[in-house]
Order: sequence, then C-alpha cells, then structure tokens
Amino acid sequence: MDTLFITGYKTQASIGCLDWEKFNKQLISIDISVDYDTNSAAATDSIHEAIDYTQIVSTLEEIINSQHFQLVETLANHLCQQLIAKFNLPSITLTLRKPQAIRGATAAGITVTRQHDHS
Repeated sequence: MDTLFITGYKTQASIGCLDWEKFNKQLISIDISVDYDTNSAAATDSIHEAIDYTQIVSTLEEIINSQHFQLVETLANHLCQQLIAKFNLPSITLTLRKPQAIRGATAAGITVTRQHDHS
C-alpha cells in the first residue's frame, strides 16, 4: 500500500463555538494522507487511474464553505466521510489545525483516521 499526502493546505473556514467565530472566518490548516494501491496509476501514467489531489482540494473547499462548523471534530469527521464516499478511499487520516485558537500555541486541532465502511 502506498500513501498519497497533502500537507499544510491552508484555507479560511467558518468554525468555532464563540460568537465572534460565527461571523469571522479563520485560518485552518489541513494535512491528509490516503493509503491506496498506486500500481495501476504508475503502470499507465494516467491521472484516471490515480487519486487526483487537485480534486481532493476542490472537494475540501466545497465542504468547508458549505456551512458553519462549531467543532474541529465535526469538520474533520465530515471531511473524512465525504472524501471516502466521493473518491472511494479505503482509509484516510486527516489533521485539522486552528493556528490562532490558543494564544502562545502554534495550533490546536485534531487528527482523525476513518476507514471505508463496506456494509
């Protein structure tokens, strides 16, 4: 199994429980790693056999901009579920950081790992 990754993707999100957070977008940073078999993509040199990371980023943006999220847990879980469903991913690990969440800290956030539910 191989790993596709996107590290340090930065965007603005409507996220947080505090009143001011509901009206002001904040910087978030996202890391994603997806384990999948790249043999077909490598053999054919075709984007159609690979996971297109530009499409992953586009999907991230669609989801992030779709609504206000109160918790990083909710947004991270929603991103994982939607990416697994849309791209038929076997599993995904996603780290979501809010760099400005805690004064004196580089960031606060969460790392979640989700797997495709084959039921």
